[in-house]
Amino acid sequence: MQSKYYMEAHDMFKRANCVSRLEKAIIIGFMAGYRNNPRPSPENIVTIKLNESIEKVHQDDRTALMLVESLITLDYNTGQWKTFRKYREVDQSQQLAEGGVAGSDTTATSGTAGASGAGSGTPSATGQQNSVVI
Repeated sequence: MQSKYYMEAHDMFKRANCVSRLEKAIIIGFMAGYRNNPRPSPENIVTIKLNESIEKVHQDDRTALMLVESLITLDYNTGQWKTFRKYREVDQSQQLAEGGVAGSDTTATSGTAGASGAGSGTPSATGQQNSVVI
């Protein structure tokens, strides 16, 4: 794997608090051009949760407490990956462990990795860029 992609993966994993060693290996292999899906499915797409955190997010005229999940999808059909964040409002009267979440929103970043491992993340059409960029 080229040093550019190694540094991008290192930066992504530095902030990750949900990804296992096996999932890291799957992501690095995909970025390096490995195209044999270790988790076969009809869609041939693997989604891995990288990070989960509680953040205060400004919405319109208020600030809401949100559960923020950073995920990556690896599309073995096209060789493209996409990172995105899911936002779910946390019901402040319930504890996070009880799953008190409602609503959702996402932002995305995507990239392409050819068989040679070439690829890079780019901001999505929404004009927003993730905190996790590959």
